[in-house]
Amino acid sequence: PGTFSMYRTSVLREIGGYDIHNITEDTEIAYRIQKKHYRIENCLEAKAYTIVPPTFKEVCVQRKRWYSGAIQTLYKHRTMLLNNKYGAFGYFVFFNYLLIAFGLVLFSASIYLTITKLVENIFYYHYTGWDIFSHWMHLEWDVLNYSRATVLGLLSLFFTLSVLFIGLYMTKTKYRTKKTGIIGYSFLFFFYQLFWIISIIALIRRKKIQWR
Repeated sequence: PGTFSMYRTSVLREIGGYDIHNITEDTEIAYRIQKKHYRIENCLEAKAYTIVPPTFKEVCVQRKRWYSGAIQTLYKHRTMLLNNKYGAFGYFVFFNYLLIAFGLVLFSASIYLTITKLVENIFYYHYTGWDIFSHWMHLEWDVLNYSRATVLGLLSLFFTLSVLFIGLYMTKTKYRTKKTGIIGYSFLFFFYQLFWIISIIALIRRKKIQWR
């Protein structure tokens, strides 16, 4: 993460410093450092504080820059993917973006199945004279009756929470001090995919994305 990165000056001079035309310069420079076969280490105990965008619109602007820049950087250094010359890095990056692609497919399928199931159920209420409340009063919950959309949604939520608790465990963070964050993080899967879709659409439309 660029908010608390430290670089050896001699390495920066060797690779030519930051790419001033890149909108995610911290990500892009990491690729070039790897190309020179230098080591990048991560300190899980490090703590950094940043200013969070105050509105949802500004968060969208920030994330659109991040994700669009990530795709542009990936394309710029595409020769590194699955390339033994760069060790595990090329495989890790490929696997990371493969997970993102699967997440987008899962998200799109979940939304489609949810909407179609909702429309179907609304149509069935026509045969009951739109007697919705009595149906819900006698509703029986059976796991075998769960729709594909429900199963996909629950799997997405389970995976998101699993990543959350693994991250808290690895950083030795106490769960009880992050109750509000844990609740908010549960919705990350939805917003994460939404931000990626916005970024991909912006790139397809060739919309110029800048720092703001």
